[in-house]
Amino acid sequence: MRGPFFKAFLKALLDSSARRSKTTIEELQAKAKIPREEAALASSYLEERGIIDTVEHGTIDLEDVDRISLSLLAIEEGIDVEAATRNLSWRDFERFAGESLKAENFKVLSNLYFINRGDRRQIDLLGIKEPLILSIDCKHWRFRFSSSRILAAVEVHIERTQALADHVTRKGEIKGLSLTHRKCYMLPVMVLLAEPYDHRIVSGVPVVPLLKFRDFLRNIPPIPGFEPMRYIPINLSNP
Repeated sequence: MRGPFFKAFLKALLDSSARRSKTTIEELQAKAKIPREEAALASSYLEERGIIDTVEHGTIDLEDVDRISLSLLAIEEGIDVEAATRNLSWRDFERFAGESLKAENFKVLSNLYFINRGDRRQIDLLGIKEPLILSIDCKHWRFRFSSSRILAAVEVHIERTQALADHVTRKGEIKGLSLTHRKCYMLPVMVLLAEPYDHRIVSGVPVVPLLKFRDFLRNIPPIPGFEPMRYIPINLSNP
């Protein structure tokens, strides 16, 4: 963490971005009640990270702020999750998760709809790096959530992912994307805005905080190993 002055500046920036389209470093400094030099250091750091872009006279265009990166940084700095993510849309969340997948060389399908045995289903994101296919449920929960709520959501996602695996087994493809491996493994994953752990396994499903999603992707085994995760096999017939 970078200290209380930086945290106060972030809080002021988050609050201003919810109410206005523009602000200045001086206004944020006054709102945060911190020394001018600390506000200048904070704004320089955020600009170096590409989160804000200051223009003439220290003006910040709040509509151009990288809201996802700002929110994740705020959570890192100890700001309450609800306050840090108040201005995020579910599209912001899913876009960030999708970009993380692409950065780790996964092919990405967003908002995948499919029909399985007469029922219409939806998966938020699919990350494909054969033989591994990640079926990802993005939970844009901003408030505190209980273990029972997570478990209930995990069970629904397992059933949805199994339905997709059955669908892919019959079709031999996913939304027009042919699979080259004859045996693949589909793993249901749940991504949350924040979690008290790096990640944990619930009923065989990794539950991963968005902040740690890239690390998770770098270390996920492509096929079942000793990890207690629910890999669902997909066996495709020869073409």
